[in-house]
Amino acid sequence: MQKKSLITTRYDRLNLYFQTQQDFRRKRLIGSRRLSPAIGGVLAAFAIMAMLASGARAASTTNVIYSFAGGADGEYTDTDLVIDSAGNLYGTSVLGGDFGGGTVFQLTPSGDSWIHTVLYSFSGGADGGEPYKGVTLDTEGNLYGTAVTGGAGSCEGGCGVAYKLTNSAGTWTQTVIHAFTGGDDGSGPGAGLTIDKRGNLYGMAPTGGANGLGVVEVSTIDSSGNNVCSAPCTGLLFSITYNIVGTGTTDISYPSDTSCSPSSVSGSDTCILVFDNIGNVDNENVQIGTFANGPPDFSVTAIPDSLTVFQGSSSTSQVVVSSTGGYSGPVSLTSTVSPVVTNGPTSSLSTNSVTLTPGSSSTVILTVSASLSTPTGSYNVTVTGTGGSISHSKRVAVSVQAFSGVLFYGKGLNGLGNVNITATGGLQIWTAHLDNRGVVGQSITIRISGTSSAGPYTQTFSTSLSFTGKGTLTFNTPVSSKYVGSRITYTATLFFGASQTQSPTSASGSFKVSQ
Repeated sequence: MQKKSLITTRYDRLNLYFQTQQDFRRKRLIGSRRLSPAIGGVLAAFAIMAMLASGARAASTTNVIYSFAGGADGEYTDTDLVIDSAGNLYGTSVLGGDFGGGTVFQLTPSGDSWIHTVLYSFSGGADGGEPYKGVTLDTEGNLYGTAVTGGAGSCEGGCGVAYKLTNSAGTWTQTVIHAFTGGDDGSGPGAGLTIDKRGNLYGMAPTGGANGLGVVEVSTIDSSGNNVCSAPCTGLLFSITYNIVGTGTTDISYPSDTSCSPSSVSGSDTCILVFDNIGNVDNENVQIGTFANGPPDFSVTAIPDSLTVFQGSSSTSQVVVSSTGGYSGPVSLTSTVSPVVTNGPTSSLSTNSVTLTPGSSSTVILTVSASLSTPTGSYNVTVTGTGGSISHSKRVAVSVQAFSGVLFYGKGLNGLGNVNITATGGLQIWTAHLDNRGVVGQSITIRISGTSSAGPYTQTFSTSLSFTGKGTLTFNTPVSSKYVGSRITYTATLFFGASQTQSPTSASGSFKVSQ
């Protein structure tokens, strides 16, 4: 597992923090997806600038102040850092923690070293999962952030949350202040939050919204961290929905005017005050946020992406084709099996084409079948989706295993060609030719379904086999006198095992009923 490291300079530690918290805010880069590389790389860049600024202090060196071990320690630190008045650093790891859903961590200076503490481990459930871009610190020492998964809503894995962490005597408690639904409120919030001096929180969601294309949301939070207004709201709580179109990166800007007051967005001339992290009005004329909105595309996934198929049976997987970047149009689908061998497994799709609209998904059923003569072993089924010049593939791993059930062989199931009965009926004497590839004592059921001029004929026989391999057994079924003079044409279906799995083989024939 690759470790992620936090990096500073020996002599310019304060300058590094200054670069992180102040200079980059003035340059309007805080919260921008231009800072999306892992924090180790970002901080390394800051450290280099700090060393260049030190001039004659050529003795400056770069020190790793903490290396993440992965697992419960946290991993993949795609995070901004904040520092409190005591010099503690706070950030997030996207993965790891007690449940694998990411962490909020604290780094406390102790002499020449730093002590790492996990303040909260996300479960990936209602509390959220995969927290990106760190946390925001308020004047009371509370932490605020977002997680792109978990929570609620119709999104796969949850639509994400905005959360608060409160410190009480060294114990940190997490509260979800908003669970995104994937509707007008957006989904997958992967950016940090900004808090103003009134306690309002500002953030961005890259997907969702009224047009499904991204939302900038402002929430009013009371002293207890509760969202005091639910949409639709007026007054100080509002949201701005941007229709992001085109390809590549689209900048979104809105004006900052110190002469106006925050208000609901009602038109293009609405002005909005922009505050920095300590509650001061930002002197910039334009605040820029960036969405990475790639070209129209689609994805192909499979659930599950591995299958076990027994000889003589089949298994299925759901292939999900999803629109991304506003893709709209048909996607043709094919499936191929490799390696190609004699009597190898086969694959088929419930449909060979789907049509997507922006933001939509379609599900197709992939069926993989193996015959009784299919060689056991490992195979791959590749599902390929093609839409215009775009093509994506998803591989499904297939393991073909030996059949361990019961088969008809040879004559299958045959009875007396002519059954003589009395006025009260009679018996058909059956001989079943069976190949038990399982264990002694395996249970079987033979279901006989027949038709005749006198009406249907149905019988069921169940027993446990006393042999393995090939053998025969004999049993009787009653025949009513109503069938006298008719011929019964039948099909026998075989089931085996505790779950009564249907055998891939069947038997058929006919017999005449006489008196």
